[in-house]
This record gives sequence, C-alpha cells and structure tokens, in this order.
Amino acid sequence: MTYAGKVIPGAVILINDDISDVIKTHIIKQLQIEETITGTEFDARLLIDPEYVRNVRVLRSRVMVLKDFRDITNRTAFDVVLFVRHGMASIENNCFGPPSQSFPVHNLHWGQICIYDTDPTHSCTNGTC
Repeated sequence: MTYAGKVIPGAVILINDDISDVIKTHIIKQLQIEETITGTEFDARLLIDPEYVRNVRVLRSRVMVLKDFRDITNRTAFDVVLFVRHGMASIENNCFGPPSQSFPVHNLHWGQICIYDTDPTHSCTNGTC
C-alpha cells in the first residue's frame, strides 16, 4: 500500500481486546489498519495457513488483532504487540524496532512503532528480532 506516495509495509499488530470502540476506531485510522479481527479468528487463520502473517506482509496489508492480553497463544507470530490503557499505547514487543516505549494513542503513527522494513519476508524468530 502507498500513503502520500510512500510504500508502507504490512504488519500484524496485536492489541488488547478490552479497549473502547472510540480508541479502536482511532487506532484503525491512525495506523491505517485494513482489517480488524479477533484473536480466535487469527489463531484459526494461522492454523489453516502457517504463512498467513507472511502473506499479510507480502500484500502490504495491515491487520489489527484484538485478543485477550493474557492469552499468549501464537504471540511470537505478531510483528508488534501493543497494550493500550488510559490513552497510552505501550509497545510490548516489536519486530521492527525497540520495545518498551509508550505513546499517546491520539497521535500514534507508524513512525513511532518503527515499521519501516519493506521486506515482506521479515519475521521474528522465537519472539526475538
């Protein structure tokens, strides 16, 4: 996908499922998310197609998965893991850049998450980047 003439890489982002609809809508807009699915749906897609995450990247799509944060099933498959609470998005894991940073949701964008890698075959290995 392109935005303002620049190629934006695809990614699969996990966000805790207990966020409000207002916050969810804002994150979808800010991060240009194309599809939002539940954790159960993500796990099912990954079971059917182990290359699902890679395919999302190849298609330069952006998928937000809303999942119970205590559920660590397939956690290493995500490019970015965000925990959102009280208007702040904390990066718990990031295959593109540094984790352990927090940003206000109201101005969250791709650059803060450091998603610049345009190689669609990029992936985390055993949860490390």
